[in-house]
Amino acid sequence: LVGDPNRQQFNFVGQGGQDRYFTTVRLDFNLTSNHALSNVWNYQEFGGKPVDFLNNTDPAFPGFPNFGGQNSQRWSNSTALRSTLTGRLVNEARFSMLGGISQFLSQVSPAQFANQGGYDLDFGMQNIAAVPAVLRAGLTNATVSPFGNTNNRRNTPNFNFADNLTWLRGAHSLGVGGNYSLIKSFIEANNQFVPNILFGVPDSDPAQAIFNSTNLPGSSAADQAIAAQIYAVLTGRVQTVTQNAYLNDGKYALLGPQVTRFSQKLFALYAQDAWRARPNLTLNAGLRWEPQ
Repeated sequence: LVGDPNRQQFNFVGQGGQDRYFTTVRLDFNLTSNHALSNVWNYQEFGGKPVDFLNNTDPAFPGFPNFGGQNSQRWSNSTALRSTLTGRLVNEARFSMLGGISQFLSQVSPAQFANQGGYDLDFGMQNIAAVPAVLRAGLTNATVSPFGNTNNRRNTPNFNFADNLTWLRGAHSLGVGGNYSLIKSFIEANNQFVPNILFGVPDSDPAQAIFNSTNLPGSSAADQAIAAQIYAVLTGRVQTVTQNAYLNDGKYALLGPQVTRFSQKLFALYAQDAWRARPNLTLNAGLRWEPQ
């Protein structure tokens, strides 16, 4: 399908798909007459075949090497032990965790840019912020926009332990307990694999004076921007060459990974009382301490 023959824009419908698997396993086991153990495990797997249409990372042209997919494995597990210590005293201990790796555009690498001379060539389709996307001029980029020169990998495991003790005493239901949570995260995002070369007419270029309503009577600002971009592509004008360097482990790496790590701990303790003062009146009071 040809979008606009005057601008050499090209559109086609790519092929792909996605497989998703959802697995759940639950086990319940009575250790004794007073102790019951349960465990629930969930696993989800997403796999692109091979492209990610949701984020528009299918190839710009049929058979072109630059594309990316989305793959992830996500899991959670919860284990609980419920113990009836006496006729009036019950304790429940619970440990849960969740995590999994999500990968976006894991196929992207410097090898995908061999047909562009080892560069990410941008002919202006995505970089004219003042012009609506439907009016942007220039050749269709061989790089999938806007994510074709990067990838993203995330893993944020969570761990939580909680214990709750309930004591029934007369008209009172007393509860005490606490929990501990640990959240960790590893994010590798916005890596730049090869330098970016943007074609355009910068403000310092004398040719910029051509594109105005005097030389192009009746043209709008959008029309002038389109004309300037077409001119830049036809004459091979390079506006910028961009390479990113990121700081990791105290050292800068040009065209290297951008990694973010963090962790957070949360603690909580509580005590509460549900007092049934009358058959139609229950009063609740409690205290909770929870620093972050």
